[in-house]
Amino acid sequence: MNEKTVQLLVALKNASLTNKESLSTDSNEFTARVLTKLYDEGFILSYRTKRNPKFKHNLTQVKVDIRYIHSKPIFKDLHIVSKPSFESFLNYNNIARIMTRKKVFIFTTQCGLLSLKECQREQIGGILLFSV
Repeated sequence: MNEKTVQLLVALKNASLTNKESLSTDSNEFTARVLTKLYDEGFILSYRTKRNPKFKHNLTQVKVDIRYIHSKPIFKDLHIVSKPSFESFLNYNNIARIMTRKKVFIFTTQCGLLSLKECQREQIGGILLFSV
């Protein structure tokens, strides 16, 4: 996982803990895929990207609308497992043993970003990025 993704996840957690409605930050291709996965899983309300020609290295500006459940932050229990200096790879046998209903685990695999349930259904392993 790259540094921009870690910065985005930390910013989402901090913004949700301070009860902000939205967050604006820089984004790249991988963080856009992470945001799409968070949107698909229902953790954010929406996000909008805006290309700025002043940015280099394919960076864009992104605005994320944060979701709350009963005025409580969803990202309170966000735990980043893989960092740029450490990646936690789990094969299918290890993934199949994880039994949880309260947390959502996000993996990066050969098929793209997948949740725990999708990895179990596809019977593939991957690098555990974070859990919410």
